[in-house]
Amino acid sequence: MDFNACTFDDSRLKEISGYLETSSSGDNTNYGKVNINCSLSQVGWGDLDPYVESDIIPEVISVDDDVAILRLSYRVGAANDYSSSDTYTVSEYYRIRQTNSGFYLLNFEREMNQVFDARNDLTSTAKINLGINSSTDVNCASDEKGIYTYFVNQGSLWCFNSSSQTFTRVFSFKGEETDSVREGYDAHNIKIMKIEDNGDATFLVSGYMNRGEHEGQVGVSLCRYSYSDNDVTERLFIPMAIPYNILTQNVGGVSYVSNDKFYILIDETLYSVDLVSKEVMTEITGLKENSYAVSDAGDAIAYSVSGDICNTDTIRVLNMSNDSAYELKADEADTLRPLGYIDSDFIYGMAHKEDIVSDADGSRTYAMYKVGIMDVDYNIIKQYEQPDIYVSDTEVEGKRITLTRIVKSGSGYVSTSIDQLINKDENVVENVVKADTISTDARKQELYIDLITKVNDISVSYRTSGEIIFKDNTSLELEDEFTWDGRYYVYGYGTFQGSRTQLESAITLAYDTYGTVVDSDSKPVWKRYRSAQTSIDGVSPVIGGSSLENAVTTVCNYLGADYNAAAYMEQGYTAVQTMNMISGVHGISLTGITYEKALSYVGEGSLVIAKTGEDEYIIITAYNSSEIAYIEASSGAVKTMSMNDAGKMFSQGGNIYVTYYK
Repeated sequence: MDFNACTFDDSRLKEISGYLETSSSGDNTNYGKVNINCSLSQVGWGDLDPYVESDIIPEVISVDDDVAILRLSYRVGAANDYSSSDTYTVSEYYRIRQTNSGFYLLNFEREMNQVFDARNDLTSTAKINLGINSSTDVNCASDEKGIYTYFVNQGSLWCFNSSSQTFTRVFSFKGEETDSVREGYDAHNIKIMKIEDNGDATFLVSGYMNRGEHEGQVGVSLCRYSYSDNDVTERLFIPMAIPYNILTQNVGGVSYVSNDKFYILIDETLYSVDLVSKEVMTEITGLKENSYAVSDAGDAIAYSVSGDICNTDTIRVLNMSNDSAYELKADEADTLRPLGYIDSDFIYGMAHKEDIVSDADGSRTYAMYKVGIMDVDYNIIKQYEQPDIYVSDTEVEGKRITLTRIVKSGSGYVSTSIDQLINKDENVVENVVKADTISTDARKQELYIDLITKVNDISVSYRTSGEIIFKDNTSLELEDEFTWDGRYYVYGYGTFQGSRTQLESAITLAYDTYGTVVDSDSKPVWKRYRSAQTSIDGVSPVIGGSSLENAVTTVCNYLGADYNAAAYMEQGYTAVQTMNMISGVHGISLTGITYEKALSYVGEGSLVIAKTGEDEYIIITAYNSSEIAYIEASSGAVKTMSMNDAGKMFSQGGNIYVTYYK
């Protein structure tokens, strides 16, 4: 609280300079995102001169032996150029260490987001100003002509009519006169689903319901807004007795409305609901991440019929806009994999089954000899195939596909140069509403929406929609038993950051946000911070089998296994499967993360098996600031190596690790 007070007082600003780590990595161009590496002036709000409008709410996130993570939440006001002021929500993250010599600020992050109020926010005939924000991502859309522009700001849905130059606050939990404590609780999302030419819109509210008919519940509410009547009608409500964080990651990732049918993905199952009869149909089950892809418009889904990511001979494409379907079949001895969409064009990969390599350490390479693109009418419009070159992964960005390529080497593969597929329409300027940034002297980086249809002048009117109309029989109780398993949840900067099905991706997100990964049972899986040095004692090497068998048996014996791990490995069990037979132990295989991230497991007391070459493994047992100690699995010898040399060795082995958590 004292640090916070100093940021608002120029005469005390120097008191906190010793806590900062100002460097060239600090971004001093945006008041919306400030951290410990920024300049003292940036931390002290520069020329913005804000004032606190609300109570400052402290929240203790976690407390360890010597480290505490805390967050402060509050609102500030700041004068603008129109003889009035704007309101901003502010969240500050502190990570503090206490020692005998005093307190140390390990991390500081401040996010600031302007609350849109439609006053003086049409700053030109073509731009809606959203002001200072921590992110440049804006949830916005419009009708085809660009007359009605919808956007989400700070948990509220807005519409701007370019013809009448009217702002409408369509949906919000916030009242006109309130302290915002209850209504401002930020635990819901709004998804704009459909905008019609007359300005009507369909949208989805998912999460905690702050007020109204469903106050206190968590669920999904499908709503329709009538622009001419200026009212919102709830068409369907699905209560979900799960925390908001889990709901946001497991419900509504796929959702689409077609006439009177509503499609929604809930925990790997795609349902369709007749909005008139409320009849529920199960359309698709077993939709695991990476086993399906969704078109940019959300109206089509292509998925593996078997549910297997690496072993399906059929991909089915379901067009939800007209209920049509098409099946793409693999050639004999081949498999198919959905890779993504460019607009409405579906991208898929083809691989020979014999080219898919699965190792006992849990790593797997899906080598695709061909990548194809199918248009909305199910015509193959492009195929990519290069002799003796395989595609192991793809990334779709805009209208460009980046191909990660590999070539055979011995019994495995090695990387080669990347390649790209570029859509012929890449340079075509689309007439879609989008967000961009602009820099000003007083407020630095500001966010705005670029309108499709420009207006004559910047004078506007403002209105709010009427009370939400809740009709009878709109609540729908699903009878299915949901497990919510299979995802890793990331908490960083003192708040929820998202979830991933791939642990490697979750670890990367947690690393970037100084955070922690937990599983669906809230068990800690990985932590960003580890002790400066750690040694795991009492490890007895086992030799006599292959390098990996020796390593897994050594680890299993250390964990108290009452079975012969090597015997299970010889039967075809993977390293992870063998570890999982020990009560309370969760075996994991990691590919592609840096060894520094893997050492966090050693810091938590878990042995780490690392691949160093073809069929060669070691067991990491200790580290300090300069070197690691390990057991050579093939010989049982105990050795040390510098961190720099260890990084090179692990990289040559493909950065493949096997470890566990309890």
